[in-house]
Amino acid sequence: GNWVQPYNAVHWNGQEWELMRIQFKIFCNQNATQISPANSILAFNEDDIWIAAGSQIAHWDGISQNILECIPVSVNQLWGTSSQNIYAAGAIGKIAHYDGSRWQSLESGTTVDIQDIWGALNPQTGEYEILAIASERFQIPQAKQLLQIQDTRVTTLSDSGLPFDLSSLWFVPGQKYYVSGDGLYYTPSIGPSWQLEPDQPLIYKDAIRGNGLNDIIIAGSFGLVSHYNGIDWRQYRGEEVPDFFGRYVAVDFKNNLVIAVGFNGIGQGIILRGDR
Repeated sequence: GNWVQPYNAVHWNGQEWELMRIQFKIFCNQNATQISPANSILAFNEDDIWIAAGSQIAHWDGISQNILECIPVSVNQLWGTSSQNIYAAGAIGKIAHYDGSRWQSLESGTTVDIQDIWGALNPQTGEYEILAIASERFQIPQAKQLLQIQDTRVTTLSDSGLPFDLSSLWFVPGQKYYVSGDGLYYTPSIGPSWQLEPDQPLIYKDAIRGNGLNDIIIAGSFGLVSHYNGIDWRQYRGEEVPDFFGRYVAVDFKNNLVIAVGFNGIGQGIILRGDR
């Protein structure tokens, strides 16, 4: 009968999961805070962690949590190289960049919801290549766009061959690019038409991340988890990983650890932890 304030994050301490409550501002009010649903996290190290809830950003500096000003994006995904170079991408095509002191809105040229943003260093140019995928998933009218971000300039790239329902992307600059969603698609370079990756189950693929072209993982609906070792894909769904009515909506690597997060059909959060 007693109301319990909700949790909006969990932390693995090496032995067990700890439930946490992260405070965010209420409607950008300078004083009032609340426990809002967090939907993206970006960690540079254990003392430099950024978490977004809508247009609110919270930062952990190793000593205390700092609640920052509202940003001009309802965030779906954060990506960056340091606390002086962070990109936030989200609803109605909005993108913002943080340079360590202030957030700047970028003109994306689209109003399509941006689902994912990812960047990697191109060793040939010495610069980071940053791409974002926008899609009005499962909606009518359908829309999609592939965007490239260079500092604070955003341009549209060819999305020929890609379906409308897209969720995630990952790549090694100049070698191979992947986009996942209603299928898994790839191209060796930006410009030519995207190709469908064969031998994938007909299940929606919400997320893709990798350590290299011989170490890629995707996750999605009905407990889908697949790993690529450079030769072939191994499907874990229905074997080591049970099927369930729900989705893994995000996945990532950390050395030999992989984590996928999502929800099941009765509204419970699910965390999958895999050790190599």
